[in-house]
Amino acid sequence: LVFNLGGLNGLFILFQVFVLSLYISLKNRKPTNIFQGFFGLGDLLFLLCAAFAFSVTYFIVFYILSLLFAIGITLLLKLSAKERLDKVPLAGYQALMLMAVLLYDQFSSSWHMISRVGDTYFGI
Repeated sequence: LVFNLGGLNGLFILFQVFVLSLYISLKNRKPTNIFQGFFGLGDLLFLLCAAFAFSVTYFIVFYILSLLFAIGITLLLKLSAKERLDKVPLAGYQALMLMAVLLYDQFSSSWHMISRVGDTYFGI
């Protein structure tokens, strides 16, 4: 069952990469390899590994919140940095978010997001 959930999450990520690739290719009006300057291979590998830690609904929640976290940190760094930031270490920011979720999940007695088979908190 864990493989099935990881597989669904992996398909979700691959769909996101496909849509991103299609969007950037249409924007540039030519086929574009998104792994050359737009999206790192490490980002993809991290997300595919993290896909096995969550049920489908929790993975989508984690994915969206980690992207918002990365945007927030990047904006704060851009405002405070004197030099221009061209790249966003997305996998690093998402790893920080995953670490926070793991720590909270470990020490919380009322809420567990990791390794859930079903999404009972969402009524699924």
